[in-house]
Amino acid sequence: MKITTLSLLSLLLLCNCTGSASDKKGKYSKGADSLIKAAFAGTSAIYDYHTHIICTEDGGYVNPKMTSVWHLKSYITGKVYMSAGGIKHLNKAGEEYFETIENRASDFPPSSRFCIFAFDQAYNTNGIANPAESEFYTPNDYVVDSLCGKQKSKYFIPVISIHPYRKDAISELKKYAARGVKMIKWLPNAMVINPDTSLCDAFYDVMRENNMVLICHSGEEKAVHSEENQKLGNPLLLRRALDHGVKVIMAHCSSLGTNYDIDSTRIMPMNKIKRPEKTNFEYFLRMMDDPKYKGLLYGDISALTQYNRYNYIIPILEREDLHSRLVNGSDYPLPAIKIVISLKKLYKAGLITKDEIPYLDEIREHNPLLFDYVLKRTIRYKGKGFPASIFERNPTLGL
Repeated sequence: MKITTLSLLSLLLLCNCTGSASDKKGKYSKGADSLIKAAFAGTSAIYDYHTHIICTEDGGYVNPKMTSVWHLKSYITGKVYMSAGGIKHLNKAGEEYFETIENRASDFPPSSRFCIFAFDQAYNTNGIANPAESEFYTPNDYVVDSLCGKQKSKYFIPVISIHPYRKDAISELKKYAARGVKMIKWLPNAMVINPDTSLCDAFYDVMRENNMVLICHSGEEKAVHSEENQKLGNPLLLRRALDHGVKVIMAHCSSLGTNYDIDSTRIMPMNKIKRPEKTNFEYFLRMMDDPKYKGLLYGDISALTQYNRYNYIIPILEREDLHSRLVNGSDYPLPAIKIVISLKKLYKAGLITKDEIPYLDEIREHNPLLFDYVLKRTIRYKGKGFPASIFERNPTLGL
């Protein structure tokens, strides 16, 4: 589904965002409480490998287009995301967002952890930053020091984001590796990164030497304006990192959009090469089924419950052989945007029962982060759901 200005305006006007960090906590109904208890049964520590944060402190910024009505599409997008994150004052975005998510994380067992993403700027191939093309920028130091250092929240694990084209990319990577950071976040479509270029080779080598994991968006990207760079989300481009021995988590299991199959070519008249176009999800499965990537390639199930991705839940549930290589992610703050997850669609797909809908809605109203977790633990297809192991720390990642 193409996101247009009209659809974004409708999103702003029609959807509610449960973004406040205020005290919506309280007693749940018996039905909602039963779902929560069932979701936590058999688990002691929940791991969320995919959590965003926006900040305007310590050098962070939101693109001015997202605060200007003269750029309506970006403005509406920014309004929706900031509302979902509990941000009321742009100059205190990080502080208010942090308060909101920490408040929501407190409903999880004390040993639970949430991987909080920094987010680097877009760069060109000459290593020059391009702020105008960057939707937002969350600096590494802010995530590592301000959120996970000075405030020392027990819930959060810092994830850095370094564009590999940066002139200081290697030195920055080594600096954070020495500080014990183990995960790097990329969103190639928005950051303008081609994972399959020699510009990344030295970066991959340092990652492998320091046992660092790359969590990388794969597939089409809707949350950030990047239509002209959707080809950079082709999962097949991440083979280069894997071939360097880097462990890679493909976000969302590549569950959106199509790309050209770079493994297949057909010679047409006039010696032109034609490549078939297939879903990014097909490429994800192709790579997961490649024996040489076992122990290196993983997927996260973040966003799979959203209205534009839920059709991939059943194929993932049916591939039980892959479950040991899947991890959980909330993609927070998106679960706080109510229209993004349609419980009615999940019911019609046979993934939840009609009786569960009001209880799930009740949990969403109180705590959308908890809602995301409980919903995924509640989903069943032919009596089978996601195993508890997906929602815990995966020891094979070495994190």
